Amino acid sequence: MVLSRRSNPILLILILVISLFITLLLYNLVLSTSSSSLKRDKGLGENPADQKLKQWAILNSDDMHRFNQTLKRILVPRVADTPSHTNVKNVIFEY
Repeated sequence: MVLSRRSNPILLILILVISLFITLLLYNLVLSTSSSSLKRDKGLGENPADQKLKQWAILNSDDMHRFNQTLKRILVPRVADTPSHTNVKNVIFEY
């Protein structure tokens, strides 16, 4: 269907309504995305478990030293059924 200079007014109104609907839909999508990122950045809407997890994630120097020691014991080259594999398995079980 080709639009001529004397288009049907109902068709023009329909095109206007569809364009308005798409514009509002995109605006709402952008608005909801930006508000959710603001909540995430400001820490709004977090439950206590999320806050506790973030608190645990912040390591002080003692925790970082312990973490590095544990990492040294785990990050060794190993193949299944070798002594180094058994050592790492024991470290994980003892932890």
